[in-house]
Amino acid sequence: MASIMHNDFPSARLLSRFLFIIYSIRKAYAQNSTLSSGLNQTISPPPTTPLTSAPSQSSLSIFDPTPSVPSISETNVTNAPSLTPVVIENVADELSCREPDPTKFYYCPTQRYCDWNGQSADAKSWLTNRLSYENLTWNYYDINPIEMSWFEDLSVTQQSSLTDIGFDVDIHDCCLSHYSLYGWGGFDRWGMTDEKAAWETVGYDEDKWNNGEDLDNFDLAWDDLAEDVRFALEFNLCYNEELWNEIPMENWPDDVVLPGTYEMETDAPTGLSSDPPTGSPADPPADPTEPPSPMSIGFMPTMNFTVFLIFVVSCVALFV
Repeated sequence: MASIMHNDFPSARLLSRFLFIIYSIRKAYAQNSTLSSGLNQTISPPPTTPLTSAPSQSSLSIFDPTPSVPSISETNVTNAPSLTPVVIENVADELSCREPDPTKFYYCPTQRYCDWNGQSADAKSWLTNRLSYENLTWNYYDINPIEMSWFEDLSVTQQSSLTDIGFDVDIHDCCLSHYSLYGWGGFDRWGMTDEKAAWETVGYDEDKWNNGEDLDNFDLAWDDLAEDVRFALEFNLCYNEELWNEIPMENWPDDVVLPGTYEMETDAPTGLSSDPPTGSPADPPADPTEPPSPMSIGFMPTMNFTVFLIFVVSCVALFV
């Protein structure tokens, strides 16, 4: 009997070591699961649900050291009048002063050429508050700065207000500034050959344009200009006789030919509708709010290697 027990002792020792290995592996795996769970919880992105209501004052602090200040309703303060901006449902109709001729095409909005003195009080208030016009600048005694500014440089309110009247970038550049803000090279770069040719007909070349020189034609009245110069001014640069002669709008005749007006059978200049190029990034940036996945951080492979190392060491101890 003693001999049998002596011979079975190595088997008992192997069994004991094997059970110890199983226990070590299960313990390491349990620790690995706990760390993995904590890791996944740590890198979870914060909730993106927007705050729909502000927290109450009582929830922000328990003690408020500031002294109590009476509210406006508790004091004897006379209510100040509030300024309500003028709202016109259809400002184009409100500013209109003439029936359009069905045989003509109007590139420039006709509402711009209605005498200030004939506008309603609401229309005048709208023009003043939103576009900084008043009698002198509207009736061409003087020039409103928005007519000598790039459309994109105007405020959002000014751009939307001009749009309500009928302007856009191209119409603004022709009917209000007559392309005078463009660089000489910009005409070629944007394919505006008709406009460049028109100013060349008036008398400009690159040097005169870039130096802002006055031309002899500027000293001539409309009727004294050469016919080709009048044609270039009228059909490509949105001038009419009254604008060129600097006649205040209240003195324009009833049968005035408005700037940018063409007979239906006459082709309008092709350059009037050319759009300056706009750039946009070809590839939008990646979404920076996307959280990294747990596997991309590198902790999980490290934990699995620990379990494997314990297993290898235990196996070596088993056979030592």
